[in-house]
Amino acid sequence: PTFTSTPSGPQNPLISEVFYDTPGTDSDEEWIEIYNPTSSTIDLSNYKLGDEETQGGTEGMYRFPAGSSLGVGQKISVALKATGFFALYGFNPTYEVLETDASVPNMSVYSAWATGTISLSNTGDEVLLLNGSDVPVDVATYEAGVYPGVTPHPGVATGHSIERSPANQDTNDCSVDFVDRNPPTPGN
Repeated sequence: PTFTSTPSGPQNPLISEVFYDTPGTDSDEEWIEIYNPTSSTIDLSNYKLGDEETQGGTEGMYRFPAGSSLGVGQKISVALKATGFFALYGFNPTYEVLETDASVPNMSVYSAWATGTISLSNTGDEVLLLNGSDVPVDVATYEAGVYPGVTPHPGVATGHSIERSPANQDTNDCSVDFVDRNPPTPGN
């Protein structure tokens, strides 16, 4: 008999941490972390990240820069503004959504999906990671955030983040997959 091995665990990048209710100005300090739980480097060039759950909506969706990749076991941070991220942590994020630091690569607006900017609501939202075919490969929801088939995390206090734990767990129940992280740990 011939046995075929089937891959175990996620076969795509995952949203691993979300910092949505910051101690200062949310529009300066919000960020999202992405993790590669697979056994291969992932080309992120055609992946998109945002908070618009419906194609054609008015929230934000942004494409990773051409040539972007995510190594095996690597975590990257996508900040709304690199300057706000740097003020909190003393180092730059991997990418930024809005141009604030020329040394940090920018995400580009993906208007085929959404027309606005990322602005994570403190009372609930959805964070989506889309593949090159615009199919959601991961969705994280919290508080009042609603996405079909995904249970939201109940939320955290100001200054805390939600972090996937363990990093490769994806049950589509964010109340199980994510924990309250204080302090937030971008890139760790």
